[in-house]
Amino acid sequence: MDDNIQVDQLNTGTDPWYQALFECSPQPMYIYDAETLGFLAVNEAASHHYGFSRDEFLLLTTKEIRPPADIPALLTEIQELKRERRAGFQKSHVRQHRLKDGSIIHVETAKQLLVFNGRAAICVLVNDVTERVRAQRQIEHLAFFDELTGLPNRAKLRSDLQDAITQAKEGGKSLALLIVELTRFREINYTLGHLIGDELLKQVGSRIREVAGERALSARISNVQFGVVLSDLSTGTAIDLTGRLLDALADPLAVGEISFELGVHGGIAFFPGHGSDADALIRHADIALYRARQSGRSYTIYDAAHDPYKPQRLTLLGEFRKAIKQGQLQLYCQPKADIQTGTITSAEALVRWMHPDRGMILPDQFIPLIEPTELIQPLTYCMLEAAVRQCYEWSREGRMIPLAVNLSARNLLNANLPESIDDLLKTWGVDSCWMGLEITESSIMADPAASIRVLKQLHQMGLKLFIDDFGTGYSSLSYLLRLPVDVIKIDHSFTMNMIEDPGAAAIVKSTIEMAHNMKMKVVAEGTATRDIWESLARLGCDEAQGEYVSMPMPAMEFSAWLDQSSWAH
Repeated sequence: MDDNIQVDQLNTGTDPWYQALFECSPQPMYIYDAETLGFLAVNEAASHHYGFSRDEFLLLTTKEIRPPADIPALLTEIQELKRERRAGFQKSHVRQHRLKDGSIIHVETAKQLLVFNGRAAICVLVNDVTERVRAQRQIEHLAFFDELTGLPNRAKLRSDLQDAITQAKEGGKSLALLIVELTRFREINYTLGHLIGDELLKQVGSRIREVAGERALSARISNVQFGVVLSDLSTGTAIDLTGRLLDALADPLAVGEISFELGVHGGIAFFPGHGSDADALIRHADIALYRARQSGRSYTIYDAAHDPYKPQRLTLLGEFRKAIKQGQLQLYCQPKADIQTGTITSAEALVRWMHPDRGMILPDQFIPLIEPTELIQPLTYCMLEAAVRQCYEWSREGRMIPLAVNLSARNLLNANLPESIDDLLKTWGVDSCWMGLEITESSIMADPAASIRVLKQLHQMGLKLFIDDFGTGYSSLSYLLRLPVDVIKIDHSFTMNMIEDPGAAAIVKSTIEMAHNMKMKVVAEGTATRDIWESLARLGCDEAQGEYVSMPMPAMEFSAWLDQSSWAH
C-alpha cells in the first residue's frame, strides 16, 4: 500500500461481515486497486449487470469499462479521493460505462477509499441511470427539435445562433441568418390535407440540409418558416448560397405522382452589421423577409433605413389611437397642375401627425406601422372626413378643387367602405366628383377579386380612382384592364430620374402612351424641376405633382397660397 495514503485500516478483504454485505448487495459493486486500477473484487450483481464472469472481471482494469474519452475524468476523481480522504462514499456525476457486448450505459457511482487486503483500493457502488438519461434526452429533443422534419426548432436556433455569435466575436468573423417562408404551403395544406403537407415539409427540411451543408445551422422555426445560420462566410458567398437555397426550394416537390410548387421568400441579416445578439438578428431577418414578401422579391437584406419596427416607433403605435381621438392628425394638401395650361386642377390629401412632445411626425414614420393593423381603418376614416369637410369649405369659397385620399389594402377589404364614404358625402353635401381615391398596385393585388368589387362600387358612386406609385408594384395588366381606373400616377422614382436615366425616361414615356391608349389620364409624381416639367410636356403627360409645383402644405393655408400663386392664373 502507498505509505502516503492514510485510510481506514479495516481489512475489508478478510472481514466476513463486509464480504457478506458486498456479495449479497443487489446493487452492482466492485473494488479496484487505487494504483494499478485493476479489479480486486466484484460482486454477483456487477458481474451479471456488466456481462463479464467474475474471473473475466478480475483480469480487467477499471479503464477497460470506461470509454476512452472518459478516462481523464476517472483519473481526476481518483486523485481527489486520495487528496481529500473524506469518510463515506462520495457521489460522482453521471458517467458512461461499457458492457461486455460493447454497449454504453449511463451510471451514477459512489466511491470510497479503503484498504483491501493491505492495499489502497477504491470501492464503487454503481447505479444504472441509462433509462433516466434517455428519457431526459427525449424530453430535450421534444423541447428543442421539430418532430416532423427532425430539424432544431426556434428555441434551439436562438440558442445555437447566440453560441455562433459568441464564437464569431471571439474569432473576429461574421455570419448570416437567413429566414425563408413557404408562401403557398397553407393553400396546399388546406386543399389536400395535412398528410400531403407533412410530406412536403419533410422534403423541404431535407433540401435545406442538402443545400446549406453540414456547417450550417438549420431549423424549422414556425409552421411555414425555416432558419439557416451561415457561419464564417463572406457576404457574397452567403448571398450566393441564399440564392441557391431559394432556387432549390422553388423547384417542384413531388408527393406520389403530383408535383407541387410552394413558392418561397427570404430575408437575410448579417452579424455584426445588423445585430450583436441572436434576438436582434432574428428580428431583423424577419423584417427583411416581410419586405421581400411585400415587394414580391425573392429575398431582401435587412436595411435599417427601411425598418419601421424600431422600439421608438412602436411607442408611437401605442400613442396613435389617442392621437386620433385628440385631433393630433392634420390634413395637408399637395396640389397637382395641368401641364398644358399650367393651372391647379386638384390636390392629394396627406396626413401629418402633430405630436405634443415630438412635434411633426411624417407619414413614413408611422404609416408602415399602422397599415398592417386595424388602426388603418380609423385613420382612413379620419382622413376621408377631413377631406370631405375641406371640400365643403372650398365650395363655400367658390373653389372647385377635387381632393384625393389614399386607401390601403385593408381599406379595400372593408365591404362597408362605400357606404361610409357615401354617408360622409351626404352629411356635408359634397358632390362625389370632388373626391378622389388613390390606391397602390400592391394593395389591389392583396385580394384582386375583393378589391375590384369595392372599387367598382366606388366608381359607380362617381368617385375618381387613381392607381398610385405605378410601376413599383407587381400587378398584372389583365387586372388593370378590369379596374375602373381614371388616372395612373407615375411613381416619383421614375419621374425624378428621367432626365439622367434613359431607362427611367423610357418607362415614363411608355406608361403615358399605355394609359392614353386605355383612355386614362396620367399624373407624374416627383416633378421637382422645370426640366422635368418640360420633358413631361413633350411626352404628353396630363398633370404634374411635386416640388416644382408646390410642397405639401396645411389644408387651411391652401386657399391663400393659391390666391398668391402664378399657378392660379
